[in-house]
This record gives sequence, structure tokens and C-alpha cells, in this order.
Amino acid sequence: MMSPLLFSVANALLEQKVRTIFRLDPFWRENLTQLNGLRLKLILTDIGFKRVIQFGPSDIHLCAPFGAADATLSTQTVHLPKLRDVVATTEAIRDGYFHVQGDEAAFAQITTCLRQLDFDWEAKLAEVLPDFAAFQIHAVTKLASKGVMQGVQGLKESYQFWRNNEFHQTSHPASGS
Repeated sequence: MMSPLLFSVANALLEQKVRTIFRLDPFWRENLTQLNGLRLKLILTDIGFKRVIQFGPSDIHLCAPFGAADATLSTQTVHLPKLRDVVATTEAIRDGYFHVQGDEAAFAQITTCLRQLDFDWEAKLAEVLPDFAAFQIHAVTKLASKGVMQGVQGLKESYQFWRNNEFHQTSHPASGS
């Protein structure tokens, strides 16, 4: 078990990274204003992550998981990108990849606002690199991340297929000796 001090330090570092990423959107303040006071409990079952994300008027806070939340989303890390698209989110809820509890209107408001975020990675890179290099890195990274996500999904599906088949083979022993 992680010590409380180490846990607090890890939480503070994660919170700072979330804020940094959120601020890559030029309109991050307006987005936070729309979500002022809403709280989303995020549970990532595959890595054991549980936090309440509180959207404030000027910042985002990651709070202990036992705090109150307007809505709760329980899912796996690989499915988080589905939040970027309305249809994919709806399908993920229908197919059981997203388990949403609580105020559905609050969840819809949070996801709608998060979809409006436009992280300007290229502009951040251009602050330290020439424009052409920033563009190339951004384009290559975008392609690579898409490929990695597809690869991870393929591995998970292969593992699930293997696990299901292995389970069926071991749960029904051969009859007769």
C-alpha cells in the first residue's frame, strides 16, 4: 500500500499534468467556466485509478475518490478516447464499455465541454522548435498515437479471445478416460 505522503505527491503531480494539458486549449478558461462546480468521478478499472475531478472557476482539482460527484464514469483507459465523439460515447455506454451513474445531464455537459477542447500541441512545439519541425513532429505523433491505440486494442482483443477460449477449454473437461 502506498504511504499517504507518497500518494499526495503523486496526486499533486498528476493534477499539475492534467492542468498543463487542459491549458493547451486557448479557450480553457471559458470551458472551465461552463463546468464550474461540476464533479466527475473517474474510475479506470484496468489501472485502479479513482479520482473525483472537480471543475472550478479557474482550475481543475483531483480529489479523493470518496467525495461526492455529480456523475461517475467507470471504464478502462483504452476506451477514454471514445469520449471525443458523441456517437462513440453513446455506443460505449450501450456496449458496456462506459458505466455512467448519477446525473446524466451533468455527464453530458462535462463530455460536451471536453469535446470542445482543442489542444494546440503544434503551437507549444513551435515555441521551442522551428515551425516546419513542429508541424512534422505533430503530424508524425498523431499518426503514431493512432497506430499505437489500434495496436493496444488489437492486443486486448486477442488476449480476451485467448482467455475466453482457454476458459471454455478448461471449464469443460473431456469426457471419458
